[in-house]
Amino acid sequence: MKPSISTVFVTYEAVPFAKVGGLADVAGALPQALSSIGCDTVVIMPRFGDIDIAGFELEEVAIPEDWYVGIDYKHHTFQAWQTELSSGTRIYFLGDEEFYGRSGIYNDGDGNPFNDELERYVFFAKGAVELIKCLGIRPDVIHINDYQTALVAAYVRETYAEEDTLKQAALVYSIHNLAYQGVYGAERLPTMGFDADRCHPYEPFECYGMVNLMKIGIHFADEVNTVSPTYAREILSAECGAGLEDVLGFHKDKVRGIVNGIDEDVWDPATDPLIPYHFTKDKLSGKRGNKGALLKVAGISLDRLDAPLIGMVGRLVAQKGLDIVAPVFDDLISMGATFIVLGSGAKEFEDFLTRKAKENPETVAVSIGFDNELAHRITAASDFFLMPSRYEPCGLNQMYAMRYGTIPIVRRTGGLADTVEEWKAHNGAGTGFSFSGLEPADLAAAVFRAIQAWKDEKQREHLIQNAMTQDFSWKRSALCYRAMYEDALAKRRAADLP
Repeated sequence: MKPSISTVFVTYEAVPFAKVGGLADVAGALPQALSSIGCDTVVIMPRFGDIDIAGFELEEVAIPEDWYVGIDYKHHTFQAWQTELSSGTRIYFLGDEEFYGRSGIYNDGDGNPFNDELERYVFFAKGAVELIKCLGIRPDVIHINDYQTALVAAYVRETYAEEDTLKQAALVYSIHNLAYQGVYGAERLPTMGFDADRCHPYEPFECYGMVNLMKIGIHFADEVNTVSPTYAREILSAECGAGLEDVLGFHKDKVRGIVNGIDEDVWDPATDPLIPYHFTKDKLSGKRGNKGALLKVAGISLDRLDAPLIGMVGRLVAQKGLDIVAPVFDDLISMGATFIVLGSGAKEFEDFLTRKAKENPETVAVSIGFDNELAHRITAASDFFLMPSRYEPCGLNQMYAMRYGTIPIVRRTGGLADTVEEWKAHNGAGTGFSFSGLEPADLAAAVFRAIQAWKDEKQREHLIQNAMTQDFSWKRSALCYRAMYEDALAKRRAADLP
């Protein structure tokens, strides 16, 4: 057995305690999967004022009174609490009254960003490093996530460079959302603990005349990853690099992609409590039962039970390809498909889909908003799941769909390209249908191919079996993360050689 790797996983959000986006799902599942394969992993996250700790007992960690975080020449004491997940993974919460005593993660109750958001990030990043020291942890790897925790890398490599508990640690930086980078003016560098004159092109702190936290994380990390191999290549281009393509290109030798996993306990058609009929790949009758039940709930006649049902769940915005869907929506209906859509987003797309449902009540049902139970029911009942995203770093819905024998129709980008294999009727390989272009006609052609294959019972059954046998477990992803940790450690050790 490989030796254990001591890992500190630093994140700004994690389920079940606090969630805004997909980072929380990763941070809730990946550390537990890592712990199961020999990575002794602890998690550090903020204790927000309204953090959800229902069902967990928190024990306060003894912090010496003279320990503090310095921000703008002011000392800020901090507190820490710990609890343990059922898997045994330890979670440490870091907080104080001034920065984290309030409700909200990124915004206040009115949806406005906090005026002291940078100070909050500095407090948490410095506090996380101080907590590692206080706990006496000697981590092999410190794994930081997105711009909110990127300053941890700068503090470990510069501010605390001579600390015995930290200087041997490898740094791994995960980019979950490249669009949000944490950009501030050069005058804010002292608040971060660095001289303002370090904001120039030869320093890791400067990016287009501003301070960019994500660039800091990329620069100081030994290894950098994003959430799919294809997206890791795409972000090296101007089209997908969000202004950091040159930085990522400079560091491309340490950039890789690892596809996220899914929670196979939550998304399991054999046990899912949110669907009326359970089923497995060996006993699929329940899938048809779910389809009939969903049509009834949607107000669509059961005469459509033998017509292909296409489901869509997600944000109704251009990034998700709704602008590609709209021009050919009538054509897709004319192919004989039934549509059930759940989501919210841009008003133009909400209004468009609502209008189409009124015009075609026998074939189209639309629910504006989000309903977790309905999301599960659409995933379980549909024959196809449509995801024509313009870009998709990883995507989870296509993996949920395949777990339920629902065949994805996707645009070949990011994680969609890495998880959906084009169906090949001649040899029975593949799990779905895809297209590369951004023209509505490209999408329509993929849907047409899918429906033609669906009409052939043997092809349909083969596709379902292929989809339901895919391994999208977090353990698979965790093994890739462990390999990245080992590479990061090798780089760190080589850097420390005289």
